Order: sequence, then structure tokens, then C-alpha cells
Amino acid sequence: MPMNSLVVAALAALSVDVYTMDQGAHPFERFGHAAICVVDEGRPDRSRCYNYGTTDFGSPPAELGWRFLRGDAEFWVSVWPVDRMEAAYARADRTMWRQRLPLTPAEVDAIRAALEHDAQPEHRRYRYHHFLDNCSTRVRDVVDAGTQGRLTRAAD
Repeated sequence: MPMNSLVVAALAALSVDVYTMDQGAHPFERFGHAAICVVDEGRPDRSRCYNYGTTDFGSPPAELGWRFLRGDAEFWVSVWPVDRMEAAYARADRTMWRQRLPLTPAEVDAIRAALEHDAQPEHRRYRYHHFLDNCSTRVRDVVDAGTQGRLTRAAD
């Protein structure tokens, strides 16, 4: 079904940024981090970052560490305003890199819809695995699905 011109204009005002954060001082920050943001330049208050690296870091370190190493730690996606996310990593003295993805309005909408789906209470939790399912693989998979496999094809 073709999109009407108002929808196309609204989607064209949105962009997708991927943030990569350098390592931090905490043991669970030693791997670095990634997050993905849907940015509305015209309405920055509506811009949202999706952070797949959220867990209960207040639980006993030995328990979380063991579950983390076994690939059985529960993580979830949290949603933050862009400025709040940037400020949190700046306070932690972690270098951030931002990459704006060259996407069509339809790809932006597909990624935005997938992120909103993942942020819903019934979908947001997952079992973190340090190699196979983590903050970076989740961002990669959302972008790949939203671009109909463009990342996968580029890797061939």
C-alpha cells in the first residue's frame, strides 16, 4: 500500500543513529556497548534511544557474573531520551561514536517499528549471551531486518 505524502514527510524527518561506547571501568563495561536511536531533528524531545544492555547491576556481583558467563543473564531493552543517554555515558567518562545510517524513509520506519516492538513489556527481556545475543547483535539484527538484509548481503 503506498504511503501518503504526510507520512512520507514525517518519516523523512526521522533518522537512525547507532552509538558505540568505549569500554568503561566497571567489569561489565569492559566489552564496550552499543545503542540505537531514532532521531527526530524537528522534535528532539521525541527522539528515543534503545539500549539492549540493561540489567539489574545491583544484584550480587558473583551471581550476575556467573549468569553472564554462562549466557543466562536476563537483560532487557530500555528506552531513553538521546540527551539523557549521552549525558550518562559522558558522566561515566566513556567515549561515544555516533553513526547516522543512510536509510530510506521506509527503512527508518521498519527499524522504528521493530524497536518499539522490542521495547514493549512482553518483548523486552532476553537472555544475554556475550557472543551470540547482546547489545551489539540486537542492534545489528534490527538494522539488518529493517533494511531487508542489506547488512547480511554486504558481508558476503
